[in-house]
Amino acid sequence: MSVMDKLKSHKVELIDCLSADHSFILQHVDAKDIVTRIQYQNLMSIPSPGETVTKLIDQIINKGPKSCSHFVELLKDPELHNTYPLLREITEHCSNPPPPYHTTLYIISGYNLLYYNLLLISI
Repeated sequence: MSVMDKLKSHKVELIDCLSADHSFILQHVDAKDIVTRIQYQNLMSIPSPGETVTKLIDQIINKGPKSCSHFVELLKDPELHNTYPLLREITEHCSNPPPPYHTTLYIISGYNLLYYNLLLISI
């Protein structure tokens, strides 16, 4: 799962968390140049914290994987965890890779190998 997909999958949680103090996260994304100055000013002019954070996350996702990675790294900052206590748990979910998927196929003979390969392809 890409960092963009992880960010999208935790978007609602992030909106809830970061809306508690939306100007604080905006200060940080501005300082780290994750958004442009114009984007920052436009976001600051939105009166609703939830809408501000929603637009922020949407803009970051639309900028691509590099911006998403920078944002996720920013969200791991301990200073942000002091302001947003739930953020640590959310970022752990964004960072941890999914558990590996294991499949075991037992082959008895060459004929069965061909049969199983066809069976697996057709499923």
